[in-house]
Amino acid sequence: MSETKRQKILARISTLISAIPDIHYVEINRMTVVDVDNVPFPAVFIFSARESFIEDTRATIGYENYLWQINLEVWGENVDMETLLGKIHVAMFEDYTFRGNAQKSWRSGVDFWAVDPERHLSAMLIDYTIIYRHPVGNPYG
Repeated sequence: MSETKRQKILARISTLISAIPDIHYVEINRMTVVDVDNVPFPAVFIFSARESFIEDTRATIGYENYLWQINLEVWGENVDMETLLGKIHVAMFEDYTFRGNAQKSWRSGVDFWAVDPERHLSAMLIDYTIIYRHPVGNPYG
């Protein structure tokens, strides 16, 4: 069976982030703890977060419309996280409809934190909001 719109969007985000020369590792919906001694940094972990149905369908009769949150968890060692944020922002904006699978997307926030100050290991969580739609009852459409 083909991929759902959500799967296509996640795969496209992975492709966009992987194309950034400074990023050494990308993974979608990681389910295990990050092994900081073996994962090559900088690394980006893409997580599917909250989704909500957009109830006003007057302009899109016959479609289900969703507002979806995606989180990019970025880990870096001895790297300027502000520079990485800028590069990720540019890459994500270059294809903000993810090859037409979304109507719109935007960076809706970022939060920085230190993971291990002695090792200069830091991280940030970048929030993206995505609006996408598919025909009623057909998440593949």
